[in-house]
Amino acid sequence: MKRIVYVFFAIVASVLFGTIPVQAEEDPVRPKDTIKIGVIVDMTGPTASLQTPAPRAIRTYFKNVNDQGGIHGRKVGVIVEDDRYTIPMHVSAFKKLVYRDNVFMFMEIGSTGAMLALMPHFTKLNIPNLATATSSMFIDPPRHHHFSNGATYEQEIKIIFNWLMNVLKVKDLRIGLVRADTEHGKVGSRSVHEEAKKYGLKLAGEVIVAPGALEASSQVLCLKRENPNYVILHLTLENCAAFLRDARKFNLDATYVGTQYTCMEATVQLAGKAAQKFYATNSFAAWYD
Repeated sequence: MKRIVYVFFAIVASVLFGTIPVQAEEDPVRPKDTIKIGVIVDMTGPTASLQTPAPRAIRTYFKNVNDQGGIHGRKVGVIVEDDRYTIPMHVSAFKKLVYRDNVFMFMEIGSTGAMLALMPHFTKLNIPNLATATSSMFIDPPRHHHFSNGATYEQEIKIIFNWLMNVLKVKDLRIGLVRADTEHGKVGSRSVHEEAKKYGLKLAGEVIVAPGALEASSQVLCLKRENPNYVILHLTLENCAAFLRDARKFNLDATYVGTQYTCMEATVQLAGKAAQKFYATNSFAAWYD
């Protein structure tokens, strides 16, 4: 866990310390006083419980940096905007942070759809960004000024299939997929279908839930008719827990494997006994591990 944390902050340090000259007057494009960092997350929308810890962590980290004198004598300011998990509000927040607040970089882009919409602008404006939206299309091929903080969604899907096929060696594998009707969900769907094809498999079924859904009874019943024995949950916290609870309620007997935004203790707490056959993958462990 410590190694993962060190790698993460090494990336941040490389962006901040490596690109800001010691003497600000030598590069008038760089901030002379406060280094402003933009953060755009869902603070009040359907994925708020997942995203609101990020700005708190970022502010805590840079408070420590500022308490030690800042970066080359300059303090770091963190400006947070709420996009409510909508692309129009995210783009509006981006423009405000860039053109009014004059931020130097972004440390949080909270949705795959928003990142997809903003990539041309990051490239054109040469703005460094460290995004939590980790699709391979943002880093492969490598792009200037763009950094990712962990395994991509596509890599996680590959890991899940490898685990099922080559580690567990599941016989008569019938895979179901549950994903959100978002760009994040679409990326997961494409990847699952591609991996299934590589192994000569065909998905037993695929259902879609809303990003902030608190119940999934109809999706459970639809998937139950296809009789999967393993179900990939490419979801976020609340809708994953909701699906697990309703799967237990309607006796959808399968083993569940989640991607990174389901891999947290809160999922288990919300799902209760329904999480007994739930596994998940993530680049990071809990902070106390």
